[in-house]
Amino acid sequence: MRAVPLAFLTLVLPALPACTMLVASAVLPPSAAECTAKIETLTTSLADARAANDQERIDGLEEAMRKTQEECAGSDLQAEQAKRVAEMRAEVAEEKRNLLEAERAGDISGIQDAKSDLAEAEWELKEAERALQP
Repeated sequence: MRAVPLAFLTLVLPALPACTMLVASAVLPPSAAECTAKIETLTTSLADARAANDQERIDGLEEAMRKTQEECAGSDLQAEQAKRVAEMRAEVAEEKRNLLEAERAGDISGIQDAKSDLAEAEWELKEAERALQP
């Protein structure tokens, strides 16, 4: 086993939390609160740049605003997909209850219908979960 030079540890270890945050921010979509805060900050900065007639700063801020809005739109889509998965899980649970009730009642037609409905709900859940995967 090789010893790690002290100079390496003093240079690299302090930077690890920052590297971890960079990786996490590149992977995780921003939350709605983060999106709102970023857009408000950019809007204020853009108004200041326009008041100062600083075209270079205006261009940079407008580009940052476009990128932020794109990122936030992706975040909204992921939240919508997560909501759909939760709804489909509830639907599967309801169809399982319907099947159990039909079985308890001994209703052959109801059992067949409930099995069909359950299979459809499970398929829709799998599709919703698949859409949520990165």
